[in-house]
Amino acid sequence: MSRLLLSLTLLLYLRFVSAFDEELPRIAIVGAGIGGTSTAYYLRQLFGDQAVIDIYESNSVGGRLDTLKFDGEFIETGGSTLHPKNAYMLNFTKILGLEAKELENNGFGIYDGKEFQFRTSSYKIVTLLKAFWRYGNDLQRVANWVDDLISKKFTRIYNHQLKGYAFTTVKDLLLSMDQLMLNLTTRPLEETLKEMGFSDRFIAEPVTVAVRTNYGQTVNIQSFVGSLALAGMQPGLFAIKGGNKQVSEKLLKESKANFIHAEVKKISLLKEHDSIQYELFYKPHNSTEQNSMQNHIYDIVIIAMPLHQDSKDIKFEGFISPLSYSQPFYRTVATFIQGEVNASFFDFDKEGDLPNTILINAEPYFINSISKRRKNLWKVFSRELLTESEKNLLFKSIEKTTVYNWLAYPAYSSSQKLLPFVLHDQLYYVNAMESAASTIETSVIAARNVALLVKNHWFNLFDYIDEIPNESDENKIKGEL
Repeated sequence: MSRLLLSLTLLLYLRFVSAFDEELPRIAIVGAGIGGTSTAYYLRQLFGDQAVIDIYESNSVGGRLDTLKFDGEFIETGGSTLHPKNAYMLNFTKILGLEAKELENNGFGIYDGKEFQFRTSSYKIVTLLKAFWRYGNDLQRVANWVDDLISKKFTRIYNHQLKGYAFTTVKDLLLSMDQLMLNLTTRPLEETLKEMGFSDRFIAEPVTVAVRTNYGQTVNIQSFVGSLALAGMQPGLFAIKGGNKQVSEKLLKESKANFIHAEVKKISLLKEHDSIQYELFYKPHNSTEQNSMQNHIYDIVIIAMPLHQDSKDIKFEGFISPLSYSQPFYRTVATFIQGEVNASFFDFDKEGDLPNTILINAEPYFINSISKRRKNLWKVFSRELLTESEKNLLFKSIEKTTVYNWLAYPAYSSSQKLLPFVLHDQLYYVNAMESAASTIETSVIAARNVALLVKNHWFNLFDYIDEIPNESDENKIKGEL
């Protein structure tokens, strides 16, 4: 009798496992940057080892996280800084066996195109006194404001996601943090800071260079993303030793997703009866044949790359109405120059007298910043490619130039539209989060949100969609993120 019971139990178990396997979707992710690879990682956690997850990338894994190797060291060329309260990136650093390194503050100067308005000293106490003399208590006040936004409001999303909640739009995700976070996306940063009593000088100098350096824009940027730019002025910033892109590379490996080195050209909606599927057409990397297009069919497609107003790479077919995702992007050019800086351009006698980082608050100006990364190596941020005459203004001699030309960030205005994470049934957009803010950490937050949306939609867990959970323990992040 016991054998019969055991056999029946085993049969029922096998039928349950088989039924569960049939329910698992085939998933495609387009883009293997930090958003795409972290989406793959979270999907694997949510759907288990049997789910089919394919990830497509036409370039290298990491997307806008990339490095330049110089004298045996890796120097960030894209997303370079992480905040000490970036819980997901800190967690990835630990579980992936990576090492965080605190970024050194080697001094800076604020330059208005004619003269330096502020310069740090090699003595910390002197720098603090100079800053207080010029800006009063504004530096401390803005630090307190940003810390309050991050610690008491922004971090709520970690608890929501830990409990399995997800949001279909960026607006709803921000509302889950706090109404204020959504309100900040509708007001210019300058207006917000003036209303809070910050001085014109403080806004024109430290605030302006923070926004120009991080987003290449002005203080008319909306206040939510502006507050994240100001977070880049805080102490404790860090990066991953050996390059931030290692996080993407290791997440891809941990996800056990099938990496397909190819460019996705078209996504077609297929609808038969009550089921929805997508046919994804792609061109394999380095394929030279004209008729080299290949295709696969998926239950779910996740776009994890920016879709902007200039993007014509992916065509969407079979939809009754066109998908709405267009947003203008700003170009950021990172030019690495080995050579000797022309100190006289900044009214100094020799290169050694210059601040290690020169932040520009003139508008317009042909560069946003110039900083010394290593001996004889300088990094120049600009909105456009530097001309030969501009490079010759900045440098006495040039040995080598390496250029990284990014469509890096959306243009952030206080009137812009916040995008949805759901473009169509079973079609998701991780980079919708960039309509509110573009950082490494917010990309991971968006990735986990989309992964949870996929799970909750697939298994009809509607109570966990667009609902805000009980906040009684909102300041306690428990368990593994």
